[in-house]
Amino acid sequence: IMVGLFKERLKNLLFINGVPALLIGLFISTFFFIFESKNYLLLAEITLLPIILTSIISIIILLLYYVFQPFSKEKGLNGKVYNTVVSIMAFVAYFGMKYDINFKVFFYVALALLIIFYFTSVPIVRNLGPKKFRIRK
Repeated sequence: IMVGLFKERLKNLLFINGVPALLIGLFISTFFFIFESKNYLLLAEITLLPIILTSIISIIILLLYYVFQPFSKEKGLNGKVYNTVVSIMAFVAYFGMKYDINFKVFFYVALALLIIFYFTSVPIVRNLGPKKFRIRK
């Protein structure tokens, strides 16, 4: 039952987060098309990158939520591992901005990570997640 709920929630979450990310990507691509470049492959990559990045974050957060179930009765956050992993993600994202990385390399690494996370998330929930939701005290 948990895997079915995970798949349904993941599909909804990717759609909900994908629409604004698509609009952001289209806006940036339009800006580049008008002022910078006519390279259509680059414009497609610029359009897809916000969708890829929001999808990676959505998958990771939902995966952590289903595996660790970090919330308590009072709707407060109670999971130490969940907090630690989210903090590490924020730390990596913040310090990753300081490096000058080639856009193409960044795009294809992000795409590969998305594919890996997408196809490994369901087996992780199936094997490591609890069989039903429980509320922590």
